[in-house]
Parts: sequence; structure tokens; C-alpha cells
Amino acid sequence: YFEFIAPVLKVMPIDLVQWMLKMVKFGAGAHHEIRIWDTLAKNITKLQEAETASNKSTTFVLTGHSLGGGLAEIVAARKGLAALVWSAPGTLYSDGFFSSQHNGSVSSERMQRNIVAVMPDNDAVPRVDMQNSVVQRIQCFKKDHMPVGFFDGTATCHP
Repeated sequence: YFEFIAPVLKVMPIDLVQWMLKMVKFGAGAHHEIRIWDTLAKNITKLQEAETASNKSTTFVLTGHSLGGGLAEIVAARKGLAALVWSAPGTLYSDGFFSSQHNGSVSSERMQRNIVAVMPDNDAVPRVDMQNSVVQRIQCFKKDHMPVGFFDGTATCHP
């Protein structure tokens, strides 16, 4: 989907596209958005500290669907946690914006090591950006076994 709208991005070096998106976002006043990511990461740290203090050996796996899946991917990559997400937008072109020296990296290595994105056929949301994590594709059919349309959504194939 994203390649259909902006096919020029596929021929440009990825690091150039990442840098351009980062500059555009910061130029548009993305500082409020960064505070949201910082708050999410701090809340995860508090949960981890509470589990450690109570001598529990809890394994955290972040999950989410659609935009919530995108949030889980970014926070998991920054914190080095595992995530399993459904129909989340990709993060390849925007990972430069989400990475910083003091907050952790959203690198391809972290995304591919720790995160699995379940991507239904014909779902528009996971195609907003290129997927940077491990992708598990699933077929998406209606009850009568006809293919689900591009903008019908996953609720049509998974009622």
C-alpha cells in the first residue's frame, strides 16, 4: 500500500528516507509525541522494577492490534523486550525518529530479534510503512471463503 502511494521510496536509500522523515517530524513539533513514547517506556521500566523487587522472574511480552501494535513494537524495540502484534503499521522508514541515545534503539536488529508481526492478507494498516520485524502472514477470507477486500478490515475475516 505504502509503495503504491510513494513508489519513489523503494529506490531511495533507506537511511536517507529515515533521515528525511525524522527531520520533517521534528520540524513539525514532534516533541509532544516523544513524551508519549518516553512515558510508555518509563511505565514498562516501573513494571519491571516492581517484578524484580518482588523476586518474580516475569517475562514481559508486549502485544497490541493496529496502532496499539505499533506502540508495542516501538516500546519493545526500545526496551529490548519481546512483542507479538497484529496488523501493526510497519516501522522501517520511521525507526530513525523513534531511536535516540538515551531511550534505546529501534534498529532492524532489535525488531527482527524480538518482534513478530502477524499480517493478514489485504489489510491496509500493516502496509502504511515497510515492516521491519519478523512477519507472519495469514490468509484472510470471509465465511463464504471469498477474499476480503483491501479496506474491509480484519474483523471481516476474523469475526
